[in-house]
Amino acid sequence: MAHTRNFFRKDHRKKLPAKTYLALAEPEVERVLLIGSAKSGLGNSGSRVNRRNAELWVGVDFGRPRSASIGMALRKRRKFIIVEGRKPRMVHVAGVIDVSDNEQLRSWVSDPNNRLILVSVRSGQLEICDRLRRALTATSDTGLPPLLIIPCENRTDPSFRTLKGPGMIRSVVIADACMDRLCKSVDLKWGFAIVRTESFRYFGVEDVVHSDLENGSVWRRLIDAIGATIESDIRAVKFRKLLLFNGSHLVAGCRAILSGFTRLDSSLRKDRENLEFLEMTMAVFERAIIAQHPSLASSLAETARQYQNRMLGEKDTVDRIFNQLFEGDEEGFRGDWTHKIEGPLADVASELPGIREFIIELSLLLHRTLEAVKSR
Repeated sequence: MAHTRNFFRKDHRKKLPAKTYLALAEPEVERVLLIGSAKSGLGNSGSRVNRRNAELWVGVDFGRPRSASIGMALRKRRKFIIVEGRKPRMVHVAGVIDVSDNEQLRSWVSDPNNRLILVSVRSGQLEICDRLRRALTATSDTGLPPLLIIPCENRTDPSFRTLKGPGMIRSVVIADACMDRLCKSVDLKWGFAIVRTESFRYFGVEDVVHSDLENGSVWRRLIDAIGATIESDIRAVKFRKLLLFNGSHLVAGCRAILSGFTRLDSSLRKDRENLEFLEMTMAVFERAIIAQHPSLASSLAETARQYQNRMLGEKDTVDRIFNQLFEGDEEGFRGDWTHKIEGPLADVASELPGIREFIIELSLLLHRTLEAVKSR
């Protein structure tokens, strides 16, 4: 014991070569591939990678002009700027790969040192799955360690589960996730990609640590490297976030448009009726969440208060909230509305009185909002 305690005394450290001393102090570095260069990718997933024990690689589709311009900036600068609230900071990028190039993607997934892929693309998830499947396909098992893939969007395409089938170069573990952060924009300025987000952030990942005991310690280390929290019931957490925050956000945005406001916080602060309607909406959503997931009841009031304060505190524009509508993608917006509001409410409509009537009221609100947007 005496020898152990005295090992790092000054006279002993002099005998160690510099590289050996650094190796003892340097933690193991994990490589993380983030597929997705839009605001949800860089602002949510990318900003969380802890550069002390992980290096961030970004997968970009260079076949798309907007993605290609961001990819070129990341490749040249090897970093991007994220403005969280009012605080800017640099996020370092170890490298950029073209996910439309099967050889580049295959080379990355074939490296045994690469164990984690984050997929943060809102549209085109099926296309990404097909590309990953081609990159992972092999004629025989190569003996590589398993690969953890975490889809990071509100709606996860079921095709991700097909990556776990036979005939892959390595076995794949899929972990669902819930990300919560308002990401406002990704712009190119001074040759840098600049991402603007709110200061609040949350990243929860399905508990694969206890469901996969053989690789649990590896998954725990990787999840820690991306700054995420392990959730025992990710479905409940995701349901709560989709309905109570995303759903309330959309409803408040509709009221803002109909009231002639361009910012959500101004609508809630200056129009008392809009704030009261939001509070009523959130109360109904809370009832629906408790009906589906009673375990969330004790913390739900505090979560709702936090969500409301975020909507009041952020200078969020209705153009950003309804960018699909303003860009003419009404079908995509309706799909989001169904996924975040009508679908979850319909699941509990038979159990709770007044829910069906509230769904009708929200449908009328949506119809009036669509008409208002079209008349602009």
